[in-house]
Amino acid sequence: MATNKTKAKGNKAIVKANESALKGFPKAKLKAAFQSMATLATEADKATDARQMAAVTVCALAGHYAEDNNGADVATIANGWRDNLKLLTMELAVAGNRFAEIVEGKDKDKAPTAKLTGYGNNVASIAKGVIEFEVGMLAENGEPKSYREIRKDVEGLRAEQRRDSDPDAAELADAKSTCDDAWKELRSTIFGTGDAGNIDQLTETLMELLSDVQAQLIEQADLDKKAAAESEAEAQQEEAIAA
Repeated sequence: MATNKTKAKGNKAIVKANESALKGFPKAKLKAAFQSMATLATEADKATDARQMAAVTVCALAGHYAEDNNGADVATIANGWRDNLKLLTMELAVAGNRFAEIVEGKDKDKAPTAKLTGYGNNVASIAKGVIEFEVGMLAENGEPKSYREIRKDVEGLRAEQRRDSDPDAAELADAKSTCDDAWKELRSTIFGTGDAGNIDQLTETLMELLSDVQAQLIEQADLDKKAAAESEAEAQQEEAIAA
């Protein structure tokens, strides 16, 4: 039986979902799709295609929800979807859906919440991306997209958004990826020769490079420490003059 605190918590969630003044949240259809995914996940591998069709349904429902509320801005629609989905997630968790679980509050006075897990959480994230980036459900040839295609579109747009918001981090990630690819190719080529001498030579080269880099890092650390000390001394001197 729900306590008064649990009811209050639940009522707040309902109010928050309703405050957005959005319409057409496809609760029943989404619930059926998540139940279908959970059921198919327990069956043989042959159910994979059917499970992905259920995932496509979730994404399509997100797209229809956005279309039904096209008078609102994208952020409002995405938030409305998120808030309503939280309520549905609790229902799924209570019903024992394998992709939803109840999370007990950290404090005794905090009511439990629910979260999607595993494949269900991944699908929900991609569906939200469909709203955020206005991703269509049809390919260029007019054929319906597969779930993999929808996911690829959303993940690509999210990556582009991250690159735009933090160019330095994107540049670093690109550098790491390029270096990693080069290293894998070099390692594969040298190991592929089957010659111990080639492998020993690679090891020697790497150890020399490692030693040089470590020495440079130590030198740079000393320079940074010296610069910091000089800066602090100047600051103290300026304070003394001002006094």
